[in-house]
Amino acid sequence: MIVPPAVRREVGSVRLEPWILERPLTATVDPRVLGAGLHTGETEAIALATELGAARVVIDDRRARAVAETLGLAVVGTVGVIVAAKRLSLIDAVRPTL
Repeated sequence: MIVPPAVRREVGSVRLEPWILERPLTATVDPRVLGAGLHTGETEAIALATELGAARVVIDDRRARAVAETLGLAVVGTVGVIVAAKRLSLIDAVRPTL
């Protein structure tokens, strides 16, 4: 999983799992994303997913999900990621992570 700097800042001092990597944006953010009035984390996540041609973007905010879907991105929520991590044996259990 790849996260933009704004998302990394949002989680503060929480230790990221080794399978979560931070990557800065290198392209200009689509004006439709900038004009949507989203928080910085959601804006950067959508922009990075678009830039990378990501298969999915992780977003829980309803308005941000709608913007991402409008841009043709598949969206999954945080719980979906945690369940997938369990299925892939990246974490031992879902409940402690939630």
